[in-house]
Amino acid sequence: MDDLTNYLFTSSFMPHGQCYLWRPDMLALHAGSDALIALAYFSIPLALAQLWRKRGDLAYGWIFKLFAAFILACGATHLFGIWNIWNGDYYIEGIVKFITAAISVTTAILIWPLLPRLLTVPSPALLAERNEALSAEMDKRRSVEQELRRLYASLEQTVEHRTEELRQAKQALELQIQASEQVKQRLQSIFESAPDGMIVVNRDGTILQANSTAHSIFRFDYGELTGCTVESLIPNDKRERHKEDRSQYVASPVKRMMGDRKDLYGLCADGSTVPVEIGLNPVSGSEDGEVVASIVDISQRKDYERRIEQRTDELERSNRELKEFAFIASHDLREPLRKVISFSRLLLSKDYGEFTEEGETFAHYVVDAAERMRELLDSLLSYSRVTSRGGQFVETDLNEIVGEVLSDLQLTIEECGARFDLAPLDHLTVDPSQIRQLLQNILSNSLKYRHHDKSPEIRIQGEDLGRDRYRLIIEDNGVGFDNQYAEQIFEVFKRLHGRDQYPGTGMGLAICRKIVDRHNGQIYAQSEAGEGTRFTIELPRHPVQETAHEF
Repeated sequence: MDDLTNYLFTSSFMPHGQCYLWRPDMLALHAGSDALIALAYFSIPLALAQLWRKRGDLAYGWIFKLFAAFILACGATHLFGIWNIWNGDYYIEGIVKFITAAISVTTAILIWPLLPRLLTVPSPALLAERNEALSAEMDKRRSVEQELRRLYASLEQTVEHRTEELRQAKQALELQIQASEQVKQRLQSIFESAPDGMIVVNRDGTILQANSTAHSIFRFDYGELTGCTVESLIPNDKRERHKEDRSQYVASPVKRMMGDRKDLYGLCADGSTVPVEIGLNPVSGSEDGEVVASIVDISQRKDYERRIEQRTDELERSNRELKEFAFIASHDLREPLRKVISFSRLLLSKDYGEFTEEGETFAHYVVDAAERMRELLDSLLSYSRVTSRGGQFVETDLNEIVGEVLSDLQLTIEECGARFDLAPLDHLTVDPSQIRQLLQNILSNSLKYRHHDKSPEIRIQGEDLGRDRYRLIIEDNGVGFDNQYAEQIFEVFKRLHGRDQYPGTGMGLAICRKIVDRHNGQIYAQSEAGEGTRFTIELPRHPVQETAHEF
């Protein structure tokens, strides 16, 4: 590549200026002339490009492009003529001239075959002559058209005068038909868009019309019900009775529900039956005794009723099982546990002999396990009694409840040096004993799950939410927990720490949630490990109390 560059741009040749003896007048004359020629050459393609851009419909546009390329190449040769006055790059100038020669030869070769076609283009004089003849023909046609318009206007006036009465009668008739069609379309739209099934039946029981909902209820394709007898939609064992009832109704039709509040079933196209409610409405002024029947598919409602009944049976069975469990937990299981604990403690008293060190350890294991079992049974019993033995909802001062809970926890509070920040609270209609248990469980947890190197700080505050709801917030600076367990902590027996770290059964917060549920409220927790926990309780100010079932 470097050799080619050196070859093309060799400076071994003498520049033209040498031939001009470097005379300024000669240099200016030749350089100026070549510059003007190049400028003229370069302006001509620009003019051709402008013409071609504005007249893109010109024939043989490619010849303009060849001429433009040829003229540009010529201009380039004059530029190199200026360049080589002071330089000796004659190889490059020769290449440019060769390109110019190639373009010019190509243009010359292509322009000769084009000449016969160019000669066929009409001359301006011939075009003007033809335009003049065409104008004369158009003038003649315009005069004929004007005469035709005059004759047509005269004829139109005559026809309009003679048909005015017919037009007015036709217009009046069209208005009546349009109004009738609008009413028909409106009624059809209402009929089709009705959410209930709609069918029109005459006195013979033939279905004259049915909307898409009726077809869907009885599982027919659209249009298949028209022409059928209404008895075809009645189960076989009810058809004869229906014919009698229909005859009686036709004799004295009135707007009423069909079936006298009995369960009605329709027969579908596939042979299945569907529970329905049907309203009958006679069409006033109908000569054929037409009746509009409004049909509602109550399958979903029947299914809901069945599911509610099934759910009620399940709840009653669950309540019975819970009652039995509560009885067993409070009597049958607690009594054996009491004996196990009592006799184990007698054995540990050494009044009946002494254990080895290992035996005494095992005996303590038995006592501890039995005590934990009793705590679990007590917690389960308390959990089951939240709804079964709940008290009446009465207006209660939450400040007094908090004071009573703090009084019960006084020893624990003094032992750990806990500090409380208490904001004034409102009066709510609640079960006082259960709200006291709710607050005691949460505050006990705040005192239990504390940092060992700092005193607990607990804040209790309330907030009115409007719409008859109240929010109670309890915050502490305890050990907290990972917030991903914020929902699991309210599950039965759910613990996030081992018993060797913190005692308990894992039932306290489960009881809290059940208490809040009984009050139609919500409870949730937010926490971060090591940063404390925030419990939020939202309660209605006047909840609806459900009847408790005593166990």
